[in-house]
Amino acid sequence: VYKRQGFIFHESRVGSTLVANMLASVPTNLVYSEPSLPAGVIHACDKAGCSEETTVRLLRMAILAMGRSHVHDHFFIKFSSSLVVHMDLLLKAFPETPWVFIYRDPVEIMVSNFMRGKGNGPCVRAKSKAPEAVQAILGKDRKAASKVSDEEYCAAHLTMLCQAALEQVQASGSKGQAVAYESLVEDMMHVIVPG
Repeated sequence: VYKRQGFIFHESRVGSTLVANMLASVPTNLVYSEPSLPAGVIHACDKAGCSEETTVRLLRMAILAMGRSHVHDHFFIKFSSSLVVHMDLLLKAFPETPWVFIYRDPVEIMVSNFMRGKGNGPCVRAKSKAPEAVQAILGKDRKAASKVSDEEYCAAHLTMLCQAALEQVQASGSKGQAVAYESLVEDMMHVIVPG
């Protein structure tokens, strides 16, 4: 049993890697940064048509296996931004685990996403097969959603992530908190790693 554990969710380009690296700099912390296993479980269950109960059980087993260690006192996972829409499953698997969602001004995120040219940022990776939530935000079917500008698609993608996170913040009571990019360093000590 770990003395302290936590999950880090984020929009992308919000300083979450800095948070993971700061946590990992402490030798007694076991830290995973965007591990593939939880996403693999969710995607495999989507394909296989698993029930929510089965998906949650498999996620719990996978993450508990990842956390096995005899040399660490604390355990943290920073999930990829694509898993924000599956926060509900991860939090059902670990309802007592505290977590944060790191967010930033969406214009700043979009600028960061497109620094290497349009079409390269994480926010447009799924544009050719837009999720239903993005389709709903855009008011378009999948084919039409794939044809909007990268800026419009990215804005819809970020809206989807924030809506999913907000639902979980509202439902979680004190277990989950939203953390602004602008106050990340200060909140790192008071919210993410209290005590």
